Amino acid sequence: MVVGRRRGGNGKPFGPVRPEHASDGWALAGDAAEWWLTKTYGVIHARINGTTDSTCAWRVSKPTGDLIREVSAFTVEEAKIACDTWAKENLPPG
Repeated sequence: MVVGRRRGGNGKPFGPVRPEHASDGWALAGDAAEWWLTKTYGVIHARINGTTDSTCAWRVSKPTGDLIREVSAFTVEEAKIACDTWAKENLPPG
């Protein structure tokens, strides 16, 4: 096992992100230890990943990797909606 990678106790990858969450422009990424969602708004990159077995966080970063915003969420759907809303309100179109 790679240091820093977690695996859920249920035999599934760590966190609440699952393939069925890949919709509305969100793409599934990850490996055997953890799945996450990604989405691009122009040149800005967003990611949703698990923080516990049942909660997650969304983050938006610059192409350099510099963090713009990060917020916790109770569910993946809540994170997707919150991130999309934040992007629509705070990022230039494109």
